[in-house]
Amino acid sequence: MYGLTIVFILLIIVMLGKLIMKSWFNPASLLTIYWATFIIFALIAFDNFEWNYIGVFWIIITCIFFGGGYILGSSFVQKRLPDCQPVIKRNEKITGISWRIIWVIIIIGLSRTILEVVGNGFSLKMLFNIDSLININTDMAYQRYYEGGPKNNILMQIMLVFVYAGPLCGGYAFNHAEKKSQLYLSFLTFVPSISSLLVTNGKAGLMASVFLWCSGFIVGYIGKYKKAPTIKLKRVIRIGVIGLLFIGLLYLSMLLRIGDFSKETRDVVSEKFEVYALGHIPAFDYWFMNYENDSSYIIGEYTFSALFDTLGLTSQQQGIFKELVYITDQWPTNIYTVFRGLISDFGIFGGWLFSTILGLLAGILYNLLLLSRNSKSILVRVSLSMIYFSILYSFIVSSFSYLSFILAFFVFAFYLRLSDQKQSKEKVSSI
Repeated sequence: MYGLTIVFILLIIVMLGKLIMKSWFNPASLLTIYWATFIIFALIAFDNFEWNYIGVFWIIITCIFFGGGYILGSSFVQKRLPDCQPVIKRNEKITGISWRIIWVIIIIGLSRTILEVVGNGFSLKMLFNIDSLININTDMAYQRYYEGGPKNNILMQIMLVFVYAGPLCGGYAFNHAEKKSQLYLSFLTFVPSISSLLVTNGKAGLMASVFLWCSGFIVGYIGKYKKAPTIKLKRVIRIGVIGLLFIGLLYLSMLLRIGDFSKETRDVVSEKFEVYALGHIPAFDYWFMNYENDSSYIIGEYTFSALFDTLGLTSQQQGIFKELVYITDQWPTNIYTVFRGLISDFGIFGGWLFSTILGLLAGILYNLLLLSRNSKSILVRVSLSMIYFSILYSFIVSSFSYLSFILAFFVFAFYLRLSDQKQSKEKVSSI
């Protein structure tokens, strides 16, 4: 009964959001649709789980507060740009050097995987043999899960930044591609993260790369066409095909980790994959029901853990949270979504306040990029892409939990600076 009520509420909120905000791809609508999808599928997949539903309702209210902040931020900009007619720059180009920069970023990212393989005593020839690849994958996965991961030096950490910066730049550049080779190049930015997945079994890295690419694409599209991407059948089919390939890669990586492709193993992996994809919802719901306010926390310790760790205020641990919640009889998870950190840092009501402020900022940035005649603001584009990425990555943990993600946006800012083409007499058409 509670589950059906939640589904009904979510559908109403999604439709009202579409009526009010006129787009599926503004930050508020995307956040609501994103979490509504997760919640509905989780309720269906884990109907035998002992739901409390309180945590689920907290997430729904958080989406509403974010949407309220977004509306306020949008109104703030629209009142100050009442007569602004945004300029559509369909012929806007990025500099030639920007495409060469993407090549360099891909090479640096792929070199990291090669160094990781060689540095752990494996031969590059082993990458071209399925049995040897399974051995590499199993060994590297064991190091990460049971020994804290391979010990990376500063060079490897810097190269990891480029693994993530590549898809972010590639997604943005996709909107400006004029040749098929440039379209292909924007997707080649996934090669470093895919190679890392096949070697180390690090699934979160590939997911982050996909989310970064999408964030760069959305921001690039809005800046160029002065509107959010539209949903068309052809685009939906393409996204569906890419999504299936993405899921297939993740599924393959889980099989490689076990090193067995038998039917029994595939059945086990299928159940584990379900927990991996949707288990964060029941895990958060369980944690929220048992939440006890801890007065010893440092405000922002979990939400901005990478910054706190860099400043030496806290010590970041592998996986952020260690406690396990069994979603099924066999499989547990320690993924509690971004919301556990948010509540741990700011409290239940403080988390809603934080979401409102973030929504306010998202509304301001989105409308500045959408309505302003000047779409060349690097700060606006980088900040808005960070918000989009934070939304997409939120089902795992805060995007500010990893320094490599944060630094990737600095690389993106540098890329934008070099890709922006100065055009003094460009012909444009206004709406």
